[in-house]
Amino acid sequence: MPETKDPKVIKPGDDDWIFKPAFGRVGGGISIKEAITEKERLQITKAVRRNPAGWVAQRKFTSLPLTDTKGESFHLCVGVFTVNGRSAGFYGRISPLPRIDDRAEDIPVLVFKGGNQNER
Repeated sequence: MPETKDPKVIKPGDDDWIFKPAFGRVGGGISIKEAITEKERLQITKAVRRNPAGWVAQRKFTSLPLTDTKGESFHLCVGVFTVNGRSAGFYGRISPLPRIDDRAEDIPVLVFKGGNQNER
């Protein structure tokens, strides 16, 4: 997991960090500079300054795209559903952009529990 911090400790203009809404949904409001407009970046920055408790700062990482059999590149996000602090399932989303947002598509996630994946 990428390092996270309270947004109040991040210096303005520090490009090593992105901001994510604490109660975000489908990647909206995430400040990945390469995937949003300057207008959206400024709106997010202003919202973080107004209400830092509603946001988290996450150390930026480079999402390396996967290439499909047709030569198209996609960025992948795998998330975990939790219930009472225990994992209860996984979900996957994929997008041609490095920010997995409302334009991304849902994809299946298959999990093999131990043993050979060819076993049934």
